[in-house]
Amino acid sequence: MADYIRWWLEILQQIFGNQIVAWIVIILSPFALLFILLWLLRGIIEIIRTTFIPLFYNVEQKRKIRHRQRFADHIESEIRRLNQREDWSDFRFAELEAEIEMEGKRSAFSFLPFIKRTSSGLRREKSLTKALKQSQERIILVEGDPGSGKSVALRHVALEISKSAIKSKNLTSLIPIYLNLKELRRVKNQPVNRGLIEDFILRSLKRINDRDVTQFIDNEFQQGLENGSWLFLFDSFDEIPEILGAEDADKIIREYADAIYDFLHGLNACRGVVASRFFKGPGQVGWPRFRIVALTRPRQIKLIRLSELRPHHEKLLLGNLDTAGAEIQRFAENPLFLGLLIGYVLSKDDFPQLVHTIFGSYIKHRFNQDKDRVSQRFGLDTEEIHRAAERIAFSITNSDDLGLSPTRGEIKKSLLDYNLEIGDDFENCLDALEFMKLARSDSAEISGDQRTFTFSHRRFQEYFATIQILNEGKVSITELLTNPRLRESAVVICQTQSIEIISPLIEVAKYLLASHWETIDAQLASIISENGKEIPIDFPWPRGCLHLLDLLQDGFVNRINLLPEFVRKLSGSIVTIATIAGSLPHRIWALEVAGISPTSDLLEIIRPAIADKSHFLSDVAYRQAARLDEIPDDIRTWIKGSILKKLINLGIFRGSNIVYAQVSRLANARDHIAVVRGI
Repeated sequence: MADYIRWWLEILQQIFGNQIVAWIVIILSPFALLFILLWLLRGIIEIIRTTFIPLFYNVEQKRKIRHRQRFADHIESEIRRLNQREDWSDFRFAELEAEIEMEGKRSAFSFLPFIKRTSSGLRREKSLTKALKQSQERIILVEGDPGSGKSVALRHVALEISKSAIKSKNLTSLIPIYLNLKELRRVKNQPVNRGLIEDFILRSLKRINDRDVTQFIDNEFQQGLENGSWLFLFDSFDEIPEILGAEDADKIIREYADAIYDFLHGLNACRGVVASRFFKGPGQVGWPRFRIVALTRPRQIKLIRLSELRPHHEKLLLGNLDTAGAEIQRFAENPLFLGLLIGYVLSKDDFPQLVHTIFGSYIKHRFNQDKDRVSQRFGLDTEEIHRAAERIAFSITNSDDLGLSPTRGEIKKSLLDYNLEIGDDFENCLDALEFMKLARSDSAEISGDQRTFTFSHRRFQEYFATIQILNEGKVSITELLTNPRLRESAVVICQTQSIEIISPLIEVAKYLLASHWETIDAQLASIISENGKEIPIDFPWPRGCLHLLDLLQDGFVNRINLLPEFVRKLSGSIVTIATIAGSLPHRIWALEVAGISPTSDLLEIIRPAIADKSHFLSDVAYRQAARLDEIPDDIRTWIKGSILKKLINLGIFRGSNIVYAQVSRLANARDHIAVVRGI
């Protein structure tokens, strides 16, 4: 043995020219050999499990596998059909980046076979799809802005997993179930509980009126819940009909969040993913949270190139995007809006200077593009279809009784309630909008008044409803700013319309904020006189105050310069006093809506919040700091000191991931990131 080792030592010394390196190689060789053998053994076991064991399945087991494969194929075809109705192709999917907000566990790479590792902590993931697949959490919340790609990402995950299930010979292969919660309707007196969620899932799976699908669900659904072989993908939580129009939204949100949570626990071993906008989403329930972040420049370029533009248009778009104003650049960080920008360049052969021209131009281009086809097929001109779309969108948006996927009969009734013209070509107009892929039916197999109708993206509905509001004036500005159902239309108006159109809205917002401030001032004086200077308190938010501040923040996120200084100062005064006097929940709420406050006020409430021990408060503070185009040098230095303190408190390895994810949100974050990487 000694002679053998000496022989190897001489050979290795000749190869590496160093005796120490040769000894290291000899010492590590047994471990390397063991490592290779373990990986080979793992591969052999996997081949036996997936290839050879199925050969010995009995007739019943083979039948079950075939049925699972066919059902997975059915799921894949349903997702592809949905994508086709929305004019979207999976091959154009560009991986979205996600920021993991909560400390959810996920599987991590392990050097040793058969040993599973997990990691946790706030971090950035380059692939949302990969992050969802690797997560070990039973329930995950995916949050993002309108048009950020939540639905697209969920359907992409469903396609990827269903493709694997089609090929799998595993008796418990994972099969995705994609569900759009905007179709969830509760009958009168039905409790909001896990039974409601399960009933909705079963109705959704069986609605295609296919005997084989119904039989498979009847036989396999409960067993799949127990062995964890379903992955439930719940889309559009914020579009649940009851949540859309709820004045006390927090209570309804909590009820539905608890119902989904209860469904995914107990004897149910399956995992679930819930997608929602931030507004009216279940963000406060404490679920592990994946937040879709703005598109980076490399991902913007990838999406542009997936659009297959001509070289001239691609050069025009990329060249101008680098030098465009801040409003256009932020607009292009959203996948949906970037697609609209691409459409503008393609149709106009020019680059826009203002955001509010882009959306209208895209819709106009779609109508012009299909003008001859809809005329030949439906006997309608596009102006008639456009007017019908406006009325339909308004009736859906403003009705307390309708969700976002009503039946055609319900739309007719709503139009009559608002004294809006139906016309003889009502059905034809709905069919034409579906043909143009601006809308779709989620029950295409049903005919007549029971057939559902929904706009292919909520942004389209918001756009048409907004045009109706602007043209017909059926809604007062006060109602527009205070009615929760009209919130998105108000945001669209603020984001896209010219200053001439939004000036009256700003004036009413100024009056409402001044009224809220007077109410707060009077109530605070009363509280202090009764309780002395005892703080923190339950801050006396007037009804509608948080709603208005949040609306103005989202509406003017890229157009802050259009707001008068008085409005911004009122906002700053309200959130500052709430931060000083309020308890922790009220401080969080104040910071979440502080985006339109003057920079000086915003920085004064961000500074202590970033250093606060509350993980929730500091995360909101970093998100608000991301709204600042430039951070003053003294605050920049202070943030670096805060970074170092947090790294010391959390530990270098765990803390670096958390702080990196937080500071990546900031404008010009490179020097802050350098602090993290330099540790």
